[in-house]
This record gives sequence, structure tokens and C-alpha cells, in this order.
Amino acid sequence: MRVDEADLTEARMDGLLGGSAAGVVAVPRRRWGRSANHDRTAYLYILPAFAVLFVWQIVPIFYVVWLSITRGTAINSGFVGLKNYNDLLNDPEVHDSILATLKFTLATVPAGTILAIMIALLLFDRLPGLGVFRTLILLPFVTPVVATTIVWNWIFNPTYGFLDSILFTLHLPTVNWFFDPFWSMFILSAYTIWHGVGFTAIIMLAGLTNIDSSVREAARVDGAGPVREFFSITLPLLSPYIFFVVVIHSIDSFKVFTQVLTLTGGGPEHYTELAGFLIYKEAFQYFYLDYASALSVVVLAIVSLGTLFQFVAGRRAVFAGEM
Repeated sequence: MRVDEADLTEARMDGLLGGSAAGVVAVPRRRWGRSANHDRTAYLYILPAFAVLFVWQIVPIFYVVWLSITRGTAINSGFVGLKNYNDLLNDPEVHDSILATLKFTLATVPAGTILAIMIALLLFDRLPGLGVFRTLILLPFVTPVVATTIVWNWIFNPTYGFLDSILFTLHLPTVNWFFDPFWSMFILSAYTIWHGVGFTAIIMLAGLTNIDSSVREAARVDGAGPVREFFSITLPLLSPYIFFVVVIHSIDSFKVFTQVLTLTGGGPEHYTELAGFLIYKEAFQYFYLDYASALSVVVLAIVSLGTLFQFVAGRRAVFAGEM
């Protein structure tokens, strides 16, 4: 209970309070020393994690920014300002790469999310052989990308590929899959969805598990069918998990590298040369570290603005209540 100083003064004047310890109302004080000790202990616990984050994340970002405004390498460099960024604006290959990355994102994120929701609904209904089905769904995600892309290369190889062999046996025209711009992007997108859909489905399954069953039962009592229940109950309550998956996969699409290198090589005619692969080429094939660093900063800015837009748009679309 708080006691005003004016009330205490008036009480002393009226003789209600004496000067002895027994007659004085004690006002509790916060133990600042103990709280500060707890804060220092907490900071000591997070210091190793922060040190790793600082060394391997924050410092490289500032170093890349510095390289982007210099010329040459870190050993032989000179300040050039925004010249590299101006060159990026006039580089058709960079324009094609950013456009290809946006196409890849629009092709993989929505389709992968919808497919993951469908798989999670099947897993949630406890079908027969559920354990085997879960293993098969998660198996591509835990398998190395290089190993699985070798298999996909064998399937779509125009000379000795499994798929063209079937088409040839059926007397159907074969397709040069990796030499056609549409099919090369389709194969790259299909592989990315296939490789990551298991992990996304597990996240969606966790979201379905956290939905209170009484809400669904109340909807069924009110006469809602499976479709109405999904769109009116399940999907809104699942929206935080969908939002998380969409944001994470949108960011990851700008970092895709391995499957481009081992599956399409960026071809044909740079059609599948995504931003992450172009940064690798500029830095480690052409050794233009300054140009690659400037491209990295531009990609970081695009991803940051895209993520900010998703958060702003998600304020109304994502359910924020208690589940």
C-alpha cells in the first residue's frame, strides 16, 4: 500500500505516529541490488550465443557492405562509393536473376504450403500405416540435396533418363527437359517443393494438434460439414503457422543455391539462375567480390522489404487469438 508523504506528515502532527520504530509505517523498497545481480547472471548466460551471433552474422553483414563500396578484393581495395550498385542497375543478367527468383518464389511457396496442409490433414486423421507414411514424407528433407539431385538428373536426363525412356517405349516424343526454359524452372521448383514439403507438413501438423478439439465439435454440433469446418475453423486457427511457413520459405527462396548448381546449372540461358547462384558465380567463379557483395546487399534489402510487407499484410489475415 502506498502512503503519501503529506498524509504521513499530517499524521505525525496529529500525534498518531511516533518516532519509534514500532509506530512508523514501513514502506517497502525494491531490492535493486538483487535485481541487478539477476540481470547480470542472465546476460552471462546469453553472452556465448550473442558472441556467436555477433561474429558469424553481424560482423559479416557489415563486412559485405564495406566490400560493396570498394574495388577489388579485401587486400587490394579502394573506395568507389555506389559504383557497384549503379552497375547492378544496368546489368541485364542481374535483372533476369531477380525476376527468375521472384518466379521461383511464386511457384514454390504457395504450392508447397498448400500441399503441406493437405498432407498434414491426412496425417492428422490417423490413417492406416501412418508411421510409414510419416517416414516417407520426411525422408526427402533429411536426405542431402546433392544426393537427391543426382537421382532427379537421372530421371530427366534427355539421353539416358528414366522418364524419356518411358516416353520412348510408349512411342511418344521425348523432351529435352533441361534445355527448355519452362521445364527447367518447373523441375527446379518441383524438386524444391518435394524436398521441403515434409518439414512444412510437420509444422502444419503441430498447428492442427494445438487447435482445441472442442471448437471443432461445437462446429459439427451446429451442422458444419467438413468443408465449412475447414474454412471457418481450421484454416483461421492455422493461419499463424501458415504465416510462419510463408515468411520462412520466401526468405529461403532467395538463398537457394545447391539444387541450382547440381540440377540445372542456372540454364538454359540463365533462366534458372537464381540470385543466390548468381552471387556465387560473381564471387567464386569471376572473383568479383565487390560486385557480388553489392548484389548480396541488394538481395538483403529485397528480402527485408518483402518480409516487412508480409508482416504488415499479415496483421489482418493472421488469427491472433488464443488457441
